[in-house]
Amino acid sequence: MIRSLLLVFSVLAVGWIRDLPAQGVEFDAHFFPKTLRLDVHHGGTADTEFFALEAVREEPVWAGPQAGLVTPFDRGQYQIRVHDLESGRLLYARGYSCVFGEWRTTAEAKKQMRVFRESRSLPYPRRPVQVRFLGRDRKNAFSEKFTCKVDPAAVTVRRDPPPGDVPHVKIVENGPPAIKVDLAVVAEGYTRDEMDLFEADARRLFEIFFSYEPFRSRKSDFNVTLVCSASEGSGIDEPTRKRFSRSVVEASFNSFLMPRYVLVEDYCRLRDTLAGVPHDLCIVLVNSDRYGGGGIYNWFMTATARHPWSRYVFVHEFGHAFAGLADEYYSSSVTYEDFYPAGTEPRAPNITRLASGENPRKTLKWKDLVEEDVPIPTPWPQDRYDVLVRDLGQRMKRETAAGKTPSEAFDLERVLDRERRKLLQASPFFGKVGAFEGAGYLARGMFRPYQDCLMFSKSLVPFCPVCRRALGRMIDYLIRP
Repeated sequence: MIRSLLLVFSVLAVGWIRDLPAQGVEFDAHFFPKTLRLDVHHGGTADTEFFALEAVREEPVWAGPQAGLVTPFDRGQYQIRVHDLESGRLLYARGYSCVFGEWRTTAEAKKQMRVFRESRSLPYPRRPVQVRFLGRDRKNAFSEKFTCKVDPAAVTVRRDPPPGDVPHVKIVENGPPAIKVDLAVVAEGYTRDEMDLFEADARRLFEIFFSYEPFRSRKSDFNVTLVCSASEGSGIDEPTRKRFSRSVVEASFNSFLMPRYVLVEDYCRLRDTLAGVPHDLCIVLVNSDRYGGGGIYNWFMTATARHPWSRYVFVHEFGHAFAGLADEYYSSSVTYEDFYPAGTEPRAPNITRLASGENPRKTLKWKDLVEEDVPIPTPWPQDRYDVLVRDLGQRMKRETAAGKTPSEAFDLERVLDRERRKLLQASPFFGKVGAFEGAGYLARGMFRPYQDCLMFSKSLVPFCPVCRRALGRMIDYLIRP
């Protein structure tokens, strides 16, 4: 009998965790306009997981929205929820993904345990709160992973002032942080003598960034601050090349054994560098001419500054980190295993497993953007595309082995890209929103909304209508008063 009651309670608890109540929260009644930061240790294996609290910190500015404090977006592997301790009322909820969440889908996570330092922010509570960290299972249902009580007036809250020796340069300034999208760009691998180079790199990339929609027409909704954090050495770690450097946040190539993947594994260290800088998203700009970067939803993004493809990487990774867009490609190598569990619909707004049935159009995430004459699923020349991409990839390997310089390799890639785009543009449904098979690292069983998009190909093509809408909705959310 007791076991049955416990089972019922467990089911009810999981249901309560999954369903966020729709309620307005008056910001000034419950929060001060500054940040409460929780630093935690998050670790485990592919099958186990734990959290442990390291520190609670006060920071002087809250850059996030003061309306819509309970997230309208069902995205991210995890979610933080904040309840008033006395009444139990839900005051704040926000989804996110993290480095640990990605790492545990790799082969290494099946063999050993690892721990990562993580940090989450919330507006500063006026009264004691209960903070809950939730994680998804393989069916995308939330369950509680860790909880703690936080008294914002406690003497144990660390109130260190922001570092005074790190200059900040505002290169885009359009208004107060609470009603703008605030981007903080951290200099990584730039020495003190290279700060002019850092600023020039950042300005060049943001000029490109604001040439893409929806950012071009909405530039007035953004603030951009450069954090001129000087490293001891120039560049970052490149383990496979046996090159190591003392950089500010210890970003590294070869994350998860992928040469191009650049991550910061110690997020608390990154947050220390950002202390006092209003930001909705942190961009780590890496002093390198290698190809590389990374982006994790509501966490951070990285990009190298001066590779010929850096303009593509910079905007592509922003799509991941800012709006939770998924990779739509499936032909490039990754080290994830079963990143999107079979039978589970991804939470990303731009890929789908396309529910089977007589009329899958009815359940399509972006069904309102599909014209009536477009069939679902939507045919495209996938077999010919795969052969072309395979042949072009083999040609690139031969040319690289023959000693092509990065600039020569880029010129060749542009030629190959034009051949790829020519094939797609000849398709009858090119330029139409539909459901095209091949997405999310899977050639079969996963679908994307457009034949070509910045999230699909290593190319200078625009975001598709579905991705543009997701990005625009996130901008709307962050700027509303």
